[in-house]
Amino acid sequence: MLHAHRGCRGRVACDRGAPRRALPLRLVHQRQRRLRGAGVRDLPLLADGEPYESALALKHRELDLALVFGFDHWPAWVDYGGLGVCSPNELELVPLFDDPFLLVCPRDHPLARPDQLSLAHLEKQRIIGGAPWAEGLRQACERAGVQARFDLSHRATGFEAYQSLVAAGGGLTFMPRLALGWLREELVARHVPGAPVRRVSAA
Repeated sequence: MLHAHRGCRGRVACDRGAPRRALPLRLVHQRQRRLRGAGVRDLPLLADGEPYESALALKHRELDLALVFGFDHWPAWVDYGGLGVCSPNELELVPLFDDPFLLVCPRDHPLARPDQLSLAHLEKQRIIGGAPWAEGLRQACERAGVQARFDLSHRATGFEAYQSLVAAGGGLTFMPRLALGWLREELVARHVPGAPVRRVSAA
């Protein structure tokens, strides 16, 4: 896909939680080496950003390719305040894979022990998080008749901060599987059927 536009620099973006295996960085590096060997000075760029930031940059032609994610209830071009930064027809998406959110809790927490979990186990549990995934989980719990306690007062740019809050006893949280390349030793990640799933696409 880096060769799709003749004359472009191949400016690529991915979200901050995406590990190296989620984006073909090798292609970017190969492209850089090839262009450098040909004497080209403007090499392909790799930048990180939230999906709506990448969508806006694509709209203004500041990027050529982006790895973005969205949810069934929250598309990639909507910012975390609920405002669309572009129209759907301005963003062409190529679906790549699904990335499920996992429950993150302390190792000594009761929900770390059951063989299988369900949304019902979240009853009365304090869930810390924010847009956009927390709204999807709230809707899923509501449909299942589960009354979890959502605390949306925390804001963080990285999942490491939420891990620290969970480790300190601030509550439970959910993190996408691809962001769990590093997990604090005192925490565990558990699959909960019905939890949010983000749809990862190339844009």
